[in-house]
Amino acid sequence: MATITTRSKADGSLSYRVMIRIKQKGKVIFQESKTFSKEAAAKRWSKKREVELEDDSTLNKAIHNKNHKITVGQLVKKYVDVVKPIKQWGKSKSQTLSALQRYDIAELDAFSLKPQDIINHCIQRVEKHGAKPQTVNQDIIYLRGVFDIAEHLLGVPVDSGAFIKAKPILKKLGLVKSSNERDRRPEYDEITEIVSRAYKYRHGNHHLSHDYAPMDKIIVFAMFSIRRLSEICRITWDDLDEDKKTIIVRDMKDPNEKVGNDVEVHLTDEALAVIQSMPKVDERIFPFNHRSVGANFQRLRAKAGFEYENIDDNLRFHDLRHEGISWLFEKNGHEGEVWDIPKVAKVSGHKSWSSLQIYEDIISPEPRDRWSDWEWKTKVLD
Repeated sequence: MATITTRSKADGSLSYRVMIRIKQKGKVIFQESKTFSKEAAAKRWSKKREVELEDDSTLNKAIHNKNHKITVGQLVKKYVDVVKPIKQWGKSKSQTLSALQRYDIAELDAFSLKPQDIINHCIQRVEKHGAKPQTVNQDIIYLRGVFDIAEHLLGVPVDSGAFIKAKPILKKLGLVKSSNERDRRPEYDEITEIVSRAYKYRHGNHHLSHDYAPMDKIIVFAMFSIRRLSEICRITWDDLDEDKKTIIVRDMKDPNEKVGNDVEVHLTDEALAVIQSMPKVDERIFPFNHRSVGANFQRLRAKAGFEYENIDDNLRFHDLRHEGISWLFEKNGHEGEVWDIPKVAKVSGHKSWSSLQIYEDIISPEPRDRWSDWEWKTKVLD
């Protein structure tokens, strides 16, 4: 398979050129050459390379590297074209994958992507675009996802090893951070203004004549129930047990199990009160489209004057879940209340401390109820 040819150079020294050819059914499907100044080095490389190419996976990658150049941007586009019709995904992923095709990393050869290329992309995103580590982390998660399935689904045998090598460096430099590590909690005046506006809209003539979502009730419920928006718009009256103060959340989000992951969670007094204030017009307690509710929340936030230049600074609906968990932990020991890890987990639905901990962000060192005198807990009930 390998032949070594000796050649004389102009200065009288010798060079040794190794040529490797692989044939199938009499046809050359791959060839590769490399020149050395020493015969021993040429022999060592030829033997090592022959062993490597005996592996079909290595051979296929070598063939593609030789004959097919594809940029990172082209690979991402191919992924979107092939995978999205099979498995739909959310707006966030679509936006991230679209943006990745416009960044500098999109011009690099996907077959030769190095850890340094990934690190440079993250640095550029932070320094040039002002992106937060959580946002940059989404870039890397989705881009690695493309590389992970490229060989077996897209027929492009790229290696995702560069992402594995880059990850600890990115974390050490603080360039990436899990989105769940976000420490944003609503300011008192901020959430008060947003809820008060929602309350006024709900009691306005235009709202009364249309079937609009009661955003003030939904926002308050989200804070004190610790439920995700999609869960809020999915829970049903049949799954509510008012005596036990529990409700079953069907198909609760879980990294390892989603469909059929039905979890019974406890309701705080504040959350149960909001449920009891809702009219029974549907099998669902909050019979609204969660995407529309999310968009309404963003509009309320903007009209309340809490829209920031850096979008990562904006309050997100999911931050209300963060607030609820932190609120419960801060109440532990307040006026004899007990809110330890097991009890908080019964409300949140978390199965482990490690997953619950990322939402815990206690501001006050002393036990307190941050929302004890907040009028909107009860005002939204009418």
